[in-house]
Amino acid sequence: MARLRLLVVGYLVVVAVATTLYLLLPAWHTPTWATIGFTSVAAILLGVRIHRPSRRLPWFLLAAANFAFTSGDTTYNVLKSVTGEANPFPSLADAFYLITYPLFAAGLLAHPPPLRRPARLGSLLDALTLTSGLALLSWIYLIAPNTQASGTTWLPRPSPSPIRSVTC
Repeated sequence: MARLRLLVVGYLVVVAVATTLYLLLPAWHTPTWATIGFTSVAAILLGVRIHRPSRRLPWFLLAAANFAFTSGDTTYNVLKSVTGEANPFPSLADAFYLITYPLFAAGLLAHPPPLRRPARLGSLLDALTLTSGLALLSWIYLIAPNTQASGTTWLPRPSPSPIRSVTC
């Protein structure tokens, strides 16, 4: 138990230091963000090893999703700083981002239900109803008007250079 407490405290110290550096030193955003994300993946995997849950797959899926998300952010930040582009799209980062959501969904759905099966199905239908309604409202009021505006396309527009916008 003392070793577990030491691991938890060590993790909290690493994350607190990384978060402080992230907030105070903008030049360190990429490495500190990666540190926070990848140590959280390590914490999930270590928690599975220590606590040995009866169903490990959901935890592995959630760790993989967190790894994919952090990898996407880190890849995006590195590409942005190396290429100097405002928005490197499409890129390897997009592949990481796209795999993140199915992994999170699979991890959450794979957890054993605390309730009986029919109650779980009802809860899932309630959540889908709410999500569908919000998605419809988002489409009607946010997405569709922007796609129908003149001069817009489905492809991302390059952001203007700060130098060009100052001189024009």
